[in-house]
Amino acid sequence: MENRRRLLLVSNSTLYGGGYLDHCQEHIKTFLGAQVRKILFVPYALHDQTAYATLAREKLESLGKSDLSLIHVEDG
Repeated sequence: MENRRRLLLVSNSTLYGGGYLDHCQEHIKTFLGAQVRKILFVPYALHDQTAYATLAREKLESLGKSDLSLIHVEDG
């Protein structure tokens, strides 16, 4: 099996009046597809990076990605 890496960049995690990644969740589901098992998540936008990674994990689980490995990389 080929080991392909792809990059998905989302410039904002929320739009006014919506929830975390609600505005792009269908695009995320399509992009990830059924085969993706590992995701490198770089929590850049918020000071509490652990809470941000938890929020991302919960959102991805709600999109059917409960079996993934979310890799959280901290600065330093």
